[in-house]
Amino acid sequence: MSEASRLESIWRYVTILSALVAAAIGIEQYRRGVSQSVRELEWRQAEMARTLINGMISDEGWQALTMLDWEEGRTYEIAPGTMVRILPRDFPEAIEASLRTKGRRTETQRFITDRFDRFLFLVSQLQAAVRSGLVRKDDVTFPLDWYVEKRLCGHKKLLLEYIDEYSTAESRQFFESLDAWQQCSSG
Repeated sequence: MSEASRLESIWRYVTILSALVAAAIGIEQYRRGVSQSVRELEWRQAEMARTLINGMISDEGWQALTMLDWEEGRTYEIAPGTMVRILPRDFPEAIEASLRTKGRRTETQRFITDRFDRFLFLVSQLQAAVRSGLVRKDDVTFPLDWYVEKRLCGHKKLLLEYIDEYSTAESRQFFESLDAWQQCSSG
């Protein structure tokens, strides 16, 4: 083999080796870029989840849950100038009245179910955001999973009936996706 032929063969091997190294570097840079993009997406999803949850907590629909917080109840303005103390036991009574009496409810019961309807609407929006990939479910479960476990589980059967009658499939889907909901009895 001539010297020129040997140099040409070495040059080919060097070229192939250089191309392989360049390809490996390119693949690694691409992988890092994808990884960085995934992390950025997760941060944006977590930020959107915080925005949705904070919006939910500041919405009047959140009162449906705060009504359940204190045994001594809380006072709410149910109409201009009309203040009423609502106790946690008033909540299932209002839901039951809405399901059973179809219109014969007190002003307080209407206020409670109005707030609960608004809350269920907000929950359905969360489910739509999860389904679309706008947010991750794990980022929007707290504090709802806490309320499910501590305040709503005892009324699960009644709430499911109410959701089926007056809310959307998305509301039910969101609750059913929560571990706390799956673990609580059908009370």
